[in-house]
Amino acid sequence: MEFVDVPAGCFMMGCNANVEDCHGNGLPRHRVCVDAFQMGKYEVTQAEWVAVMDHNDSHFEGRSRPVENVSWYDAQEFIKRLNEQGEGRYRLPTEAEWEYAARAGTGTTYPCGNEASCLDRIAWYGEVTQPVCWFASG
Repeated sequence: MEFVDVPAGCFMMGCNANVEDCHGNGLPRHRVCVDAFQMGKYEVTQAEWVAVMDHNDSHFEGRSRPVENVSWYDAQEFIKRLNEQGEGRYRLPTEAEWEYAARAGTGTTYPCGNEASCLDRIAWYGEVTQPVCWFASG
């Protein structure tokens, strides 16, 4: 697994009340600061998951696809086993760290702009997973 450094910084967490898909838990928008941390550069692939967990419950099977169909508890067990290997100290990012990294230094509603339609340029979403970028190109 490959990790990237995410520098410390502050951002406006949550969504603007005028955003169509803003839900109550994204309000009120407020300033949050995070310390520097490292985060996985790519999603955990099914191959990486199986190497640690010895099973794969993903619905959309494929070694290069991201693992899915796992619970928070499954993720905690994965992290526990990684930490037992003694090669690092792993944890899930906090909600604030996740949003900070996803925003990638932008101040817009979405990392790509203020209109939801911009997500089509930067993200795959829907009913089927796609191969993880490093695996597909590496």
